[in-house]
Amino acid sequence: MKHTFRPEGRGEHRIMKKQSSIVKPKGIIECPVCGEKEVVDEKASGKVSHKCKCGHLIESDYDSMTAVEIRPTRGVTRQFEPVMPAI
Repeated sequence: MKHTFRPEGRGEHRIMKKQSSIVKPKGIIECPVCGEKEVVDEKASGKVSHKCKCGHLIESDYDSMTAVEIRPTRGVTRQFEPVMPAI
């Protein structure tokens, strides 16, 4: 079978760069409740909230490399639910 390459757009060839699966760590953040460790990639920045393996909600700050336990805000998700149009 002969395979032909059909470029997209204006005839430009799209070449995908091979991405490395090796994580270059910036550091390690520990859960303030259970001590579970989280490896942070060197390109990570900002804040993220996630549920730890111990079940507590944790906010990790990748800039200062700290983690604090937070309480979930009740009822906020209802404000952002998509409204389906009536048919």
